[in-house]
Amino acid sequence: MTCLLKRFLPFALTLIVGLMLGSLLSKSTHSVDVVAPKYTGMGFGSGSGWGPHPDRDKQAPVKINYVPDIVIPDAIRRSSWEFVATLRLEAVLGADGKVSEVKPILMLPYGVTESSLDPKDPAKTLPFILNGKFVASLPYGLTEAAIEMAKNIKFIPATINGMPVSVRVTINSEFSNSRGSLDAPYYGPNAHTVIMQDGIVKWDTNPIPESPPSKSD
Repeated sequence: MTCLLKRFLPFALTLIVGLMLGSLLSKSTHSVDVVAPKYTGMGFGSGSGWGPHPDRDKQAPVKINYVPDIVIPDAIRRSSWEFVATLRLEAVLGADGKVSEVKPILMLPYGVTESSLDPKDPAKTLPFILNGKFVASLPYGLTEAAIEMAKNIKFIPATINGMPVSVRVTINSEFSNSRGSLDAPYYGPNAHTVIMQDGIVKWDTNPIPESPPSKSD
């Protein structure tokens, strides 16, 4: 019995001391400072991100290079009837450099929608203006002459990030045939065209006025 106690006692004492030390160490707290590495490696990331990019959505507007003169029908040149007529066209200046979808549209002030008009308002149904009144059509083939002019517009397409895109423009054409008594800026048959995109003028023609005949003629 005495021999067993002598053998067991050292192990028991060692176990008790170990448990006591372990209990004391577990109650103490230690702070660990995280230090950024002094040197960084090359890494294997792609380097891409979602932040702003200086070349993203870079846009260039359409550039109109040439607008042909509207060919005044001979019937107007021979006519002594004085008038001022206005029409508005819509057209697509395509990404392929061609004009398409040319058609007359209502003569609404910019910012005014068709749905906002009174159903009885003539501007809602009559697309042309002749001598200050809304009418259903224009005489002497004026609408056809304006459409033919629009189809032959030359331009450089608008781009987004270098890629050509199509844009819609409005084309306002005003015709006049003044023989002296009509309040018109030009004498004789004339046509004036303004091309706009989103309310911004892209082209404005300057018709050459015809001089009135002298009294001796």
